[in-house]
Amino acid sequence: MIKSTMSYDRLAMEPPGALSQEGYARGPDIEALRSRIAEAKKIVDTAKTALDASKLAKDRLGAYLVLGVLASFTFQVLYNITMSAGLAPVKGLTLPLMSYGGSSMIATLAGFGLILNVRMRRFTN
Repeated sequence: MIKSTMSYDRLAMEPPGALSQEGYARGPDIEALRSRIAEAKKIVDTAKTALDASKLAKDRLGAYLVLGVLASFTFQVLYNITMSAGLAPVKGLTLPLMSYGGSSMIATLAGFGLILNVRMRRFTN
């Protein structure tokens, strides 16, 4: 058996220091980083929209409803992050809008439907 003298990066399976034609590093670690950034942006945009809806609500009930759904969403996201980092025990809590789970997805979408309803009702008498 002949051993190769070239060392390859474990993740990308390319020679060390290899760059793509555009001059950027390539490999699964860069793609994973891009997807994580997109996930974080989606979560932050959703939270901003919910906060705007609570500010625009006509009554306190609508504002409290939006803040309750947002608190539930935020708790699920933060707990999932701490589970992934190993700082909290692993439970069956899904990451909203990302993880596969039938009843969790239905509950999340119903909560966002309530937020959109409160936002829509700000124009009615």
